Amino acid sequence: MTRIAPETISIFQNDQLSHSSSKVYSSVFPMTKESWYKLRLILKLVTTIGTGTGAKFLAEYQYLKNIILRTSDGEIICSTPAIGLYYFNFLMYGAGPNRTAFAAADGNYYAIVDIPFTLPFLARLEDTCLDSGRYSSIELEVQTGALTDLLTTVGTASVVPYLSAFIERSKSGYYDSGKPFGGYPVFKTLAPVSNTQGYIPFESSQDLVYFGFFIHGADSPTLGLAYSGNPSDAIIDGITFGDSMIKFISNAGLYWFKELRNKMANSDLTGILPYHFINQGSIFEAYRSGNVGEIRFEWLSSISGQLTPFVYGFRKFKRS
Repeated sequence: MTRIAPETISIFQNDQLSHSSSKVYSSVFPMTKESWYKLRLILKLVTTIGTGTGAKFLAEYQYLKNIILRTSDGEIICSTPAIGLYYFNFLMYGAGPNRTAFAAADGNYYAIVDIPFTLPFLARLEDTCLDSGRYSSIELEVQTGALTDLLTTVGTASVVPYLSAFIERSKSGYYDSGKPFGGYPVFKTLAPVSNTQGYIPFESSQDLVYFGFFIHGADSPTLGLAYSGNPSDAIIDGITFGDSMIKFISNAGLYWFKELRNKMANSDLTGILPYHFINQGSIFEAYRSGNVGEIRFEWLSSISGQLTPFVYGFRKFKRS
């Protein structure tokens, strides 16, 4: 890939969505061999509040229940609610995505949702760029929530959602010597679990390496609903992570994770417990998940609540 100035192109703007539905964009992306750095989604909520009350925490991100990005080879790059990407980008870039916080008032509210293909902790950004020349198509699926995901009391409130999409990409294709490192980045929210379970199993596969993960802890959740409840640091302590061969974390206290998240996010993101494998910028530092037995995140419980895991890593191409 030649290192020349990137360009930002509009894919679509202000496409109206429906509540509690799924919309698929399957033929809108130009597959013209450029390398993609980032897919940016912008949600706009045009709101007439009426008798609606009680805007929910990070409501504009809670509203997008799932974002799935898949290639024509069947590779799943992204599968997560928007709030997972909100926390991920906050940790990676030291600041939260731009947003107009949803309120119980008339107005237009915006939220930025980025799916990054270049990752700031890697010294060679080309390793994880999306090579659009590999595929015949890229498909985006967006699943929306209901008004109850925005407001505690809906009343006569009316909210009309719109979505826009932009790609930041190179203005040239890849040279063979500069192509990505044999795979594609993955971003995924795993199924939430009650903290009484005591552990979360992580996928183990020969074609998958982990760059890192974070755990979202919350009390008073809607059980089974990812990222629901009130973010809390009191859910777990005494944390261990590893496989049958090696432990990367051994009975670590909560303050170890709080210090790490403060350094990563420049903010105290209550309830977020991160762990990161890449420290020197090399993709070879990633945790190889194949042939290591069962991979588990374990803890000691403090109070009742729910944990939602988010993992990010890199997976080998399905075809060479």
